[in-house]
Amino acid sequence: MRVLALGDSVAATIAQGLPDIPGRRGVRISNGGTIGCGITTLSPYRYFGATERRARRCYAWQRTWRRQLRAHRPDVTLIVVGRWEVTDQQLRKRWVHIGDRSYDDYLRRRLRVAFGIASSTGSAVVFATTPYYHRGDRPDGGTWPEDQPRRVGAFNRLLRAFVASEARGASVVDLNRRTAGGAHHYVARVDGVLLRYDGVHFTPEAGRWLAPWLYPQLARAAGRT
Repeated sequence: MRVLALGDSVAATIAQGLPDIPGRRGVRISNGGTIGCGITTLSPYRYFGATERRARRCYAWQRTWRRQLRAHRPDVTLIVVGRWEVTDQQLRKRWVHIGDRSYDDYLRRRLRVAFGIASSTGSAVVFATTPYYHRGDRPDGGTWPEDQPRRVGAFNRLLRAFVASEARGASVVDLNRRTAGGAHHYVARVDGVLLRYDGVHFTPEAGRWLAPWLYPQLARAAGRT
C-alpha cells in the first residue's frame, strides 16, 4: 500500500516517524509535507505573537501537491492540515480566524481544492483531524490564539462537515482524539510516549506509536481489507 502524506510540517513529521513495512502486504510511506505551509495563503498572519508574511513557497502548494502525486502514485493520500488554518490572518484587509463566516467559507473552498487535487490520480483520500497544540505560553502566562483548544475544535468540526457533505469517498481519521489521550486540550505524552517535541511537531516515536492505529484505517480507505 503506497501512502502519501500531504500538508504542513505536522504532516511531514508524522510521515517521518511512520515505519515502512516490507512485503506484498506492507506499507510504503512517502513524505509530501511542506514546512510552514498549509492550504491557506492569506497574508499577513499572526503566529506566536508576531505578525508574519506567508512564505513564497506556500503559494505553490497546489502545484507541489500535484507534483508529489505524480511522483508517488499513492493508493491512499493522507492530508494533515490545520496548524496554519487556526491562526489569525487577514482576509480582505480584515483580521479573521476560524469561526468567522467569511473565513470559514474561504477554508471550505480551500478544502474543496485540496480534495480535488488529492483524488485526481485515483488515490483514496483520508483527512486527519488536527491535533491540539501548545507552542508555548504568552509572556503573561496565557495561551496564544492559535493554541486555543476551541479553535482546533472549530476547525475539526468544519473539516468533518466538509468531508460529509462535499468529499464523496473521502474519510476522516481522528488524529486529535488519538493524540489527546482523552483530554480536550494538548497533552505531551500518551501511553508513556512523548508525542510532540515542541508542542506542535511529532517525534519519531509518535509515528511508530500511531502506525498500528493508523495503518488499518488507511487500508480500509484504500480497499485493502
